[in-house]
Amino acid sequence: MSREKLIVDPGFVHHRKILTILQEQGLRIINQQISSIPPTTLEWQKRVLIDQIYTRILIEFCRVNEIKTLEEILLEKRGRLFCSIVKLKPCQEIYEKGENDRIVLEAEAFEGSELTVELHITASRITASTLKGELERGGNFAVIAEYFASKDNKLIFHPLVIGFPYIQDIETGELSWTLYSDFYNLYIEDFDEFSKAKEQDMPENFEEMKYIKENVFKVTLGLTTEAE
Repeated sequence: MSREKLIVDPGFVHHRKILTILQEQGLRIINQQISSIPPTTLEWQKRVLIDQIYTRILIEFCRVNEIKTLEEILLEKRGRLFCSIVKLKPCQEIYEKGENDRIVLEAEAFEGSELTVELHITASRITASTLKGELERGGNFAVIAEYFASKDNKLIFHPLVIGFPYIQDIETGELSWTLYSDFYNLYIEDFDEFSKAKEQDMPENFEEMKYIKENVFKVTLGLTTEAE
């Protein structure tokens, strides 16, 4: 089991959809934590704290219920809710939209899946200017989203939370900057020992792999010089 946990600095929180997922028990926990906010807290700080409470409890819900990552949903072709870090394409139209307009965020293609992914949000629900600016540029974002519809090879999700991801060590409480965790995607070519895999074309049929000896595989990758 991972000794790390995902922490999200949210800039988009859909409270109503979150309550629909968490239901009555989740609502009680949220209300308890909101009631503990000091009454002297400034209004803008209170709004930020409430968004963080909703986000934190939803992440815990995802952990307890072993909610899949987006990549798992695409490869397994099942699941209605995902919690993961998603690489999004730049959304250059984000500042051109009115408050009630729909914004379409497109995820980068996932290797091994023919499906494409769109996240549909309403502009007014983006509460953090920093997040809005980064969505315009594209990059990696923490996303918890619910399946909405599909059309041909396109899946449409409605996000519950979008924000900046941080990975925290459960034992020390320290934040980690490494990408190695259950929430990030690692590929074989990311490791130095297997970097030559990028130079090889993907086979149309993997059936032939079972006839390739281990030592031949190592020679191809330059891990040894002699083949059996």
